[in-house]
Amino acid sequence: MFRFLTNRSARTLSDVQAPKPDRELGSALMMVLGVIVVAAIITVTIASVTMNSLGFTSSTRAGVQAQAAAESGVDHFRASIMKDPCVNTYSSASAVKFTATVYHSLYKDGDSWSAGCPGTAPAKRVKVVSVGSASAAGVAGNTSGNTRSVEGIFNYTPFEQPGIKATGPAMYLYGGIEFKNLAEVSAEIGGDIESATAVSAIQVKNGNVSCYNGTKFKGDVIIETGNLLLENCEVQRSAWVGGNVDLTKNKSTIDGNLNAKKCTASFSGSICDTTRFKKDGPIPTVPDWVDFSYDSAAPTKWFNDDGTPFLKKTLTQTQCDALTSSIISGGGKSIVIDAMNCTGVKAPKNTAISLASDTVIFAKSFAFDNPFNSTTSATHRLWFITPDNFPDNQPTCPADYGSFGVGDENQFKLDVKINAFLYSPCYYSSKNNATWNGQMYVNGVNETKNSLDFKYAGLGLPGVDLTNGTTNPAGSIGQEAKLGDLVSVRDLGR
Repeated sequence: MFRFLTNRSARTLSDVQAPKPDRELGSALMMVLGVIVVAAIITVTIASVTMNSLGFTSSTRAGVQAQAAAESGVDHFRASIMKDPCVNTYSSASAVKFTATVYHSLYKDGDSWSAGCPGTAPAKRVKVVSVGSASAAGVAGNTSGNTRSVEGIFNYTPFEQPGIKATGPAMYLYGGIEFKNLAEVSAEIGGDIESATAVSAIQVKNGNVSCYNGTKFKGDVIIETGNLLLENCEVQRSAWVGGNVDLTKNKSTIDGNLNAKKCTASFSGSICDTTRFKKDGPIPTVPDWVDFSYDSAAPTKWFNDDGTPFLKKTLTQTQCDALTSSIISGGGKSIVIDAMNCTGVKAPKNTAISLASDTVIFAKSFAFDNPFNSTTSATHRLWFITPDNFPDNQPTCPADYGSFGVGDENQFKLDVKINAFLYSPCYYSSKNNATWNGQMYVNGVNETKNSLDFKYAGLGLPGVDLTNGTTNPAGSIGQEAKLGDLVSVRDLGR
């Protein structure tokens, strides 16, 4: 029995086999690893997309904030410039962060800009460039929206000091002039006509200029439509003549350049034979006639440099027939004399008229044969005005108006401390020697016997730019600087 068991046990042991390896166990492991890798990729992708989305969202948010801040800079400039002193660059101290930089231009259009506030410059436009910053910057390297720039351009009315500005040439003669003897017209402060500061001696819109026997023009001569005749006369600078130039006698000279249709001379060696003469060269435009009227209700156009208005006084015919110092006195204050109800104004011969202040006289005509002087050490301004009440840009002299006449007794003289401006749609007429410091703006001159010693001194007219032929109805009251409409706004990007 023992053997049986032994044999059985041996059989049983020999019959028992080792377990076979499970080939599917490796496949399962690969599947598990694959799942882990895919899960990791998905996780990384989700994280990357999340970060990109967060960066994009934060950049977009930053761009909106920066854009709003930049626009706020333009709005802040518009709101503050008229109540606070203008600063060239301003940075906000609030949560809305921007830096605004100011520029100004002297031109109505174009791209010519100067850095800084306009100040007293005659600016026509103001530009502000505002750079806004986001209050919350972009994340994850998305910084493109952190700043934005906006440009705003405004019209601008510059500050204008009260008072009467000196503009225009020494003589503006719409219809021309004839100098018969020893006249001298000096505009010595002028420069070349192309210079912005030039003051020409004579401007003629539509007429001829003729001179004889020693007349000298110490300045430029411009004749837009008309001819120039020089007979023993000198133009000591340049001449622009829309018509022909005729030089007679050896002393007829033009020291500068000459532009004209034709140049002829009765002698050799004249400017006509040099390169300084340009045939059919360009002629500067002479401004149209400015019609300067008078409001009889009040001298609303006349203001001193400190902004105080001129006084007003109306004369009777008796006063107009014998003008004296006391009649036109303003008691030391600037005054406008209204003599428009009179037939004209004249003064007793050989009687000096003394001024203690700036004086304006409106009259239909003037007749003088006496000197004008100053009673103080100061230089005073004097305006003789025959108004033109016909707004047609041409001199209109009604039948009841007359010339500014200088008598034949050689007594009309303006003292060195009296500068006078003559405005008349009629004529200037001188029967004998005359001395004038100031300006003339007249239709023309129909008589100049003997000597006229004319020296330029700038006076101008209130509210009128005689250099350009433009007017300002406000006169000489001046004006505060004013920011105008926003004419353009654009995004400049970052």
